[in-house]
Amino acid sequence: MTHAIIQNVIPESVIQEYLKNIWEVNRYFNDSPTEFTLAGKTYDIANTLADKYRVHDFVVGPAQEFVGSERIFASGWQLRLDRPSNASELLEWHRDYDYFQKLGPRGCVAWIPLTQLSEESGGIEVANGSFTLENLTSEKKIKSWEGRKPHQVWECNYQGGDTITAMCNPGDIVFFDLLTPHRSLLNRSSKTRTTLQIRFFAWDENTNATRSDIEKMV
Repeated sequence: MTHAIIQNVIPESVIQEYLKNIWEVNRYFNDSPTEFTLAGKTYDIANTLADKYRVHDFVVGPAQEFVGSERIFASGWQLRLDRPSNASELLEWHRDYDYFQKLGPRGCVAWIPLTQLSEESGGIEVANGSFTLENLTSEKKIKSWEGRKPHQVWECNYQGGDTITAMCNPGDIVFFDLLTPHRSLLNRSSKTRTTLQIRFFAWDENTNATRSDIEKMV
């Protein structure tokens, strides 16, 4: 299994409380919500709020089952707000393994919509199929977007084709493994699309994680 959509994992009351308190992040960005996705501190507040409002606790069990291990740890939290018609955060096809290579390929991404998705708001597009380090390659690139400093990204050579587009509800979870190509879609609606992503990794003999890599041990 390389991807799965599990419905109604996180209760609506937890999602609403989390959303209400996301605005605490404003203090980092001079009360400017348009800057949410432009700084690393977004990751810190995502971790803190998810733990505080127990989002993490609802995700652990399904993540363990998807990865196939009870010994997993979380790393790479991301709170993401895609503003209407804003393409400055969009990447081409990529896989998360390339950003966390020393942690090994055995793990998954939990992609969690916090607001309602629709055809207009877009969501995430995930490739169907089984992918390995041998049958798909990636390339490191320097990307530039208007209003942002150039930074390093990874893109893989997936050409598209057999894919699914996740259209799910707040509290549902889209799981996909670290080698699966995926990409976020443009938000064409009039409202901000808010999502939370957590990466989980199996803790085994192939993991080269240090204490700084491990944000939460399960």
